[in-house]
Amino acid sequence: MGRKTKYLAERKNIAAIGIGAMIVFIAMVLVAGIAASVLVQTSTTLEMQALKTGSQTVNEVASGVMVEGVEGYNESGSLTKLALEIKPRVGSAD
Repeated sequence: MGRKTKYLAERKNIAAIGIGAMIVFIAMVLVAGIAASVLVQTSTTLEMQALKTGSQTVNEVASGVMVEGVEGYNESGSLTKLALEIKPRVGSAD
């Protein structure tokens, strides 16, 4: 094997290693991109669900009336009159 032939063979080996490394690098970039898109999609879904849950919670807590107290008039062992003290919850329309 001549000197020039040996040099070309070594160069082909180096080129083959470089191409293999490039293929591995491209595969890693693709996998990282797919993983990033899955994370973004999941975080968007979770954000939308959290906003919906928060809105529902505010509507349930901040609307309607709150019972402050209950009084009854007991006449001969039975209630004849009942008084409810109520007030609107914070955030609800009066």
